[in-house]
Amino acid sequence: MTRESALVCLDIPSNNSKRSKYRQQLIDKAKEFLASLYKDLENFEDEICNMKFAAIEAVLSGDMIWTSEDEVFEIVIKWARRQFPGLQERQEALGSCITRLVRFPFMTNRKLREVLECEDLNGDFAKDVVNEALLFKAESRAYMKRTIFYDLSLEDCKKLKLEGIKLYSEEFFLGKQPFSLRMQYEPSIDSFGLFLSIQNPSLVAIEVEGEFAVKKKPEMVFVKKTIFKRPGMLYKRKYTYRGTFNLVHMPWESFISDNSPYFIDGVLHLKVDLSVVE
Repeated sequence: MTRESALVCLDIPSNNSKRSKYRQQLIDKAKEFLASLYKDLENFEDEICNMKFAAIEAVLSGDMIWTSEDEVFEIVIKWARRQFPGLQERQEALGSCITRLVRFPFMTNRKLREVLECEDLNGDFAKDVVNEALLFKAESRAYMKRTIFYDLSLEDCKKLKLEGIKLYSEEFFLGKQPFSLRMQYEPSIDSFGLFLSIQNPSLVAIEVEGEFAVKKKPEMVFVKKTIFKRPGMLYKRKYTYRGTFNLVHMPWESFISDNSPYFIDGVLHLKVDLSVVE
């Protein structure tokens, strides 16, 4: 894939529902390619500032970016100034999209103070995003053990295969690091996958032990399925996944069938026990 073909893929129209899965696969590949190509943002600042929104969103949502969140904010502001010369138009555009491009909670407090004074953002909007970021920082407690319960409906689960998407839980914290659960369909073995997504914006090593369980009929109790230990150094803006491509050890169609022992009244009940190894 080339830069040009990747940009074309992002503009593929979605007017044919039968091909939506293949369209989404192309778009995902294009996003991965662009994120890898522009992982050192500062070396491609001029190119990035000329991109359409879909392209810059693909670049900044990647998991390989080497640039700090403070610098990401500066590049997004420069992009907006080039794309939207008028101040009011720029404020409206940034108000609708900047939270999809910049992770304000991972900016430094010094930079957050500059956000409040940035004329490119509406004043009330800037106050809101900064307040939310500061609250996020304040609430990030150093839990050393967590038990996470997550329910997934049968309808949403079917979308994993039909639409080729991945689903994520809300973020939670362990050892002051943000985590989430990722659910996906694995076509190579026709199965349901569950992963722990580890996001770490700083150079901090964290070793985690985890246990995945799913509630099963007729006992209606959680059955342990996967146990793992996760050692390693995780770098800023780097996402690492750990888990299993085959949580329930059965083919997909059996897993989602009416006779499946794992869907209780149309809901899959997941439980994840995590602890930091000190």
